Amino acid sequence: MECDYAKQCEYVAIFDADFQPEPDFLLRTIPFFVHNPEVALVQAQW
Repeated sequence: MECDYAKQCEYVAIFDADFQPEPDFLLRTIPFFVHNPEVALVQAQW
């Protein structure tokens, strides 16, 4: 990602325009990255 603010972040979440995630979405998805350094993408079911 070329945006300066994204370069400073460890993780970036991208959502469809019509998707409203649950309040705990990041709490449930970030552990997949933290506990497995080989994971680069998590796709969540809508």
